[in-house]
Amino acid sequence: MRDPVQTIVDNERIPTPPGVAMELLRITQSPDATAADLTKVISADPKLSAKIVSYCNSPLMGLKSKISSLQQTTVILGMRSTTMLALSFSLMDSENTQSKFDYDAFWNRSLTLAIACKAISTTTSESPDENFLLGLLLNIGQIGIGNTFAARLSAAQQSDDDSEPISQDEALQSVIEDLELDPFLVGSKLMERWHFPDHMTDFVRDFPSANEEEIKTKIFHAAQKISQLLLESELSEEDLQVAREELESAMDWQSGQFDAVYDSTVHQWKEYAQVLGFDVGSADTIAEMEQKARDVLVQTTLELAQENQAINLEREQLERDVFMDALTGIRNRRSYEKHGPVALEESRKNGEPFGIAVFDIDHFKTFNDTHGHLAGDEVLKAVATSLQQNCRGTDHVYRFGGEEFVVLLPCCRRDQIDGVANRLRTAVEELSLNFHEQQLSVTISVGVNWSDAASTQTLEEVFEKADGLLYTAKENGRNRCAFSYEVAGA
Repeated sequence: MRDPVQTIVDNERIPTPPGVAMELLRITQSPDATAADLTKVISADPKLSAKIVSYCNSPLMGLKSKISSLQQTTVILGMRSTTMLALSFSLMDSENTQSKFDYDAFWNRSLTLAIACKAISTTTSESPDENFLLGLLLNIGQIGIGNTFAARLSAAQQSDDDSEPISQDEALQSVIEDLELDPFLVGSKLMERWHFPDHMTDFVRDFPSANEEEIKTKIFHAAQKISQLLLESELSEEDLQVAREELESAMDWQSGQFDAVYDSTVHQWKEYAQVLGFDVGSADTIAEMEQKARDVLVQTTLELAQENQAINLEREQLERDVFMDALTGIRNRRSYEKHGPVALEESRKNGEPFGIAVFDIDHFKTFNDTHGHLAGDEVLKAVATSLQQNCRGTDHVYRFGGEEFVVLLPCCRRDQIDGVANRLRTAVEELSLNFHEQQLSVTISVGVNWSDAASTQTLEEVFEKADGLLYTAKENGRNRCAFSYEVAGA
């Protein structure tokens, strides 16, 4: 079987660098080449010329005024940088239109690696421009393998079941493993065929086994890591932190230097992508990621606040349903049984007297029997409203059951209790209640029990005394109050 590496190198379907790129390679190795020679070569390719001028006018360069000629580019960038830039752009224009190999995806990945190499090289003594070009070329062997073994690549991308086809990268790796190929060796052979300088082809060939302590090797390993982070569809803070710690240690960077290199790579990638027409997806700088994280936190907090508000409203509604009387809208017996003992305990603790009044609507059955239950409901609602409106701010009104109501009277002095109870009774008596054009007269009977701060009566005992007095009021003619005063030690 023929050597697959030689098969790749001899494959005429592999796109070779354009003639301009080949001439640029000659210039890089010629000590006699001039800026005029360089300008002449680049000018032969109008598309390449436009890209270089566009690059110089982009935010990447940060020039105060726009340039309009290649001659100005050479002055600003220098001859070597202009040559490397032109060669890089020219390489990325080479592709085989007959091949199904995804050139855009390949060059975009290679571009992220190249930019990361350049950004990292600025922190070292290495040449940023040459390392940028080497970053583009490091994986060039994949193009040779993908084109030469296109059928294998296509077959590898097809799944055996109904699941999604695998990516080109995964399929290419499968082909490489099946054929036991070294893509870096393939890449170096292609670079030799295209007459790249020996030191560049040697670096690509030896990269897998290179001394990891060499600064150039460190740069490219670090750049690969940053490139992988940039190409992640969803980059987590944990992944970023792991890479930060790993590269700060490997490159002997100070705190914050990783972030600066990463952000520089993102900014340059976006600008290169505009010049070259690549899609950078959702790549963000670290500051942008942190801002998005803060925005998500704020949004989550707002959503939680809204959710808590909804829960609180629901809880309040449930509490109203549980502790409020549906007909009259005032507190019910369950509420009285929950809050009454608390009110009594607070009065005792504060050294204040405590009173309780039990109300019953006189002849309530008559309203139901004579006018119907709707009339009875109207009477109940009117009495509840009257008691609520005429009690003191510290008092609490409850519908105890049926036509019976309870009012707790904390902080009410003995000389006030009669007036308070009779005011409530009189307010009901003065109600003007019209039902179906008939005037209804409503009165109530009241039993009141008052005890001083030293009393040891429980709420049940206070209530039972007041309830008994209610019946005394009814027996004495209704529409009146009956009182009891409990004084400790008397």
